Amino acid sequence: NDELGRVYVSDTKNNVIHVFSKDDAKYLSAIGAPGSGDGQFFKPSFLWVDKAGLLYVTDFFNFRVQVFDADGEFLFKIGSIGTGLGQLSKPKGVAVDGEGRIYVADSAFGNVQIFDRSGRLLLFFGNFGLRDGEMRLPAGMWAASRGPMMISHPGSSSSSSPEICAAYPGMISLRCFTLSAMPHFCTKGPISSATNL
Repeated sequence: NDELGRVYVSDTKNNVIHVFSKDDAKYLSAIGAPGSGDGQFFKPSFLWVDKAGLLYVTDFFNFRVQVFDADGEFLFKIGSIGTGLGQLSKPKGVAVDGEGRIYVADSAFGNVQIFDRSGRLLLFFGNFGLRDGEMRLPAGMWAASRGPMMISHPGSSSSSSPEICAAYPGMISLRCFTLSAMPHFCTKGPISSATNL
């Protein structure tokens, strides 16, 4: 959180989020505790801070994303365990774009689901695999206020180099490249499995 000068660290083993001062690395506080209730975690992992200073935490084994204000107070959650629309199985990367849409990568489904602030599923794209428009174990994500959503996944099981995929929402397509072969690009798309709800 640049505005408040804070750095958040996900402590997966102890099921808390640690908060440090950005300037001097001073320990400030902890967010959460072990458990399954609101504001509690079971293996928190990926984090995102949006332009309003809200903190998004992937709560891996609680199958959800939890959202906190800048002071660490629980606000709302997205997702639940299951295989239906808007449900999660192995949530990993989380990101928020400039319009406030929340992107969640699910490594079990091989897709990215997009939610609004109320938790309503807007769109999902991708399937598990390595064919056109598919991803294998998508994990980390990055979003700019404008432009493509970047998604990392291991790529081919026969390759030691991961792939980075750029999702272009307007085109509903993926453009992927391997880190070892930059700037060798292979276009994977359009995504036939994209669904607008």
